[in-house]
Amino acid sequence: MVKRLDHFLLLNKKLYKVILLGLLIYTIIKIIFVCRFGNFSTFVIYSDAIPKMLFNSFRFDLQALTYILSVVMLINLVSLFFSSEKTKQVFQDLSVKLIPVLLVISLLLLIADQQFYSFFKLHFNPVAFDFLDEEPKLLLRSIWLEHPVIKISIITILVYFIVRYLVYRIYTKTTLKIAKIKTAYKLTIAIIALGFYFLLMRGSLGTFPLQNEDINVSDNEFINACVPNGLFLLKEAYFEAKKEYKLKSPDRILEEYGYKSIKEAFADLKDIPVDSIQSNNIHDLIFTRASNHQDKNYNVVLFIMESMSNHFINFHSKNNNLLGSFESHFQSDIVFRNFQSSGNGTIITLENILMNVPFHRMFETKYRFNSYDISIAKPFKDAGYKTNFITGIELGWRHLDEVLKRQYFDNVYGKNYILKNFPEAECNNTWGVFDHNVFDYIFKVLVENKEPQFIATLSSTNHTPYELPKNYKPYPIDPKLAENPIFGVSQKRLIEVLTSFQYSNDALGKFMDKLKNSSLAENTVIIITGDHNIRSTILYNTPDLQKLKYSVPLYIYMPDDLKEKLYIDTSRLGSHYDIMTSVFPYILNDENYPDLGQNLFDQNKPSNTFYSINEEQLLYGEAINKEDVKRKEKARNALLLYYYSSVMQNNKQKKTNKSVL
Repeated sequence: MVKRLDHFLLLNKKLYKVILLGLLIYTIIKIIFVCRFGNFSTFVIYSDAIPKMLFNSFRFDLQALTYILSVVMLINLVSLFFSSEKTKQVFQDLSVKLIPVLLVISLLLLIADQQFYSFFKLHFNPVAFDFLDEEPKLLLRSIWLEHPVIKISIITILVYFIVRYLVYRIYTKTTLKIAKIKTAYKLTIAIIALGFYFLLMRGSLGTFPLQNEDINVSDNEFINACVPNGLFLLKEAYFEAKKEYKLKSPDRILEEYGYKSIKEAFADLKDIPVDSIQSNNIHDLIFTRASNHQDKNYNVVLFIMESMSNHFINFHSKNNNLLGSFESHFQSDIVFRNFQSSGNGTIITLENILMNVPFHRMFETKYRFNSYDISIAKPFKDAGYKTNFITGIELGWRHLDEVLKRQYFDNVYGKNYILKNFPEAECNNTWGVFDHNVFDYIFKVLVENKEPQFIATLSSTNHTPYELPKNYKPYPIDPKLAENPIFGVSQKRLIEVLTSFQYSNDALGKFMDKLKNSSLAENTVIIITGDHNIRSTILYNTPDLQKLKYSVPLYIYMPDDLKEKLYIDTSRLGSHYDIMTSVFPYILNDENYPDLGQNLFDQNKPSNTFYSINEEQLLYGEAINKEDVKRKEKARNALLLYYYSSVMQNNKQKKTNKSVL
């Protein structure tokens, strides 16, 4: 027992020395990256982000190294089952031969990542796998012509022999000087050493393991680019490439949906004769020109609220206050309650609202690097607005930074930017800046900018584990509500969920108080909806409750001069797809906008013909049936897939002779 324990401790000591050697190699490569692509002024301006950049960089490198060397750790563990010194030597010789190969392979991948970055100014992503579609001869020729193959080969060979020599020295010269330590202490050290190794593999002591979000340590792209390594990003790219949408031709899409032309699909969506449609161009069909002939430009702020449940609002009362400061606004402004989210996850909702994406999760595929005119920001951009996406979370979440900067948003601000530029902001330990701070920052942006602003924002505080500001004083919550059988959680948990819901609504109310008491009230439109209904709290186990399962509210504040133009019937059914179709016509002048939903303020359409599309459930009025709604949903999907496939084919990155190596 003691000999095996000593043997294991010795092997671990050697392995940790190898990890430090690997960390040295990775650090040298990172320094070369900084020298090749960075400049000194960037690090001076963003000096406050450097400590976190270095810390997270080491985390990513150590995680990659522990994964790569896990086979050596496995060899160490297997060797414990053998007592023969000869057998142990065989395992040691195997490790000595294997480690240089593993480290040199990882070195080649790091070099390949830098070469990829030199062309795309991006690290490895799913686009890297497009090179595998090249003919082998053409690929090898392009590698030879476009990259310093000889130089890379010489460096690799030199590094291999240096590493082999150093590893040999580590395995032959390292000794263990703990012979007099008690066995119990040795066992404790062994357990700690093993546990620490797996901690390095996880990369984090927090709620989540090391992940893509940890790359974003600054609002500067290059500072963030210095954090990860090519191995982590290649792994991420591989899994993204595996699950991405397989591009089909526009004609194939029509065929699969049973249409002979896009005119037929458009006719189904709009309930008009095919013969009345003049154009066969997808852009002409799905975009409409707004022409309200007004001179005034209105700020527009779209709040996409985390888990803003329409069903929860039914339980609001004086003794169970779920709206806080938002109550007066909720009662006096336009609120559609017969409303559903389009999807049932935050990222799906964002893709639907911001870009009308017909396949998910596009933000995590190579198609995120294209720009799409169907983006919610483009009509505002064309109209001379400053377009902003502001959130309290890390922008690395679902690659928001990479996607939205290409979708006509002038500014994409997240946790790091707000904390740096809004000193009073605070954040929780899990998701990011508290909602009320984000909303205060949005108000600041509206006040300080004279040009019209479009701002889309995603809240985050109303999310498990429900970490609220320490100074927040809750309104009354009725604990007896937990006795209602529709709730499937404990009283304590329900109070946590309801209080968090209340906090976010109260933050909205305080924002609206400030806005309505300022000059912004005359020229600002506010749109608020939930990303999805609250989950894992209410048991939707009866037909009556099922209709509320995906329900979120739609709140709209409009200045009086706009509001008086609207035909308002808040009993109408709708979903996320209908939000901007209902707003664009009244605030834009002579600008194209995507028109693939219902105008909830259309006075020429009977209210009982409106419908609501959620990915799991269709709801519809008395004058329309389920088959009609399914037909419209099918037509909408066909048109969007046709559009996206057309754009992707036109914008598909041209096959290049440049290689990732």
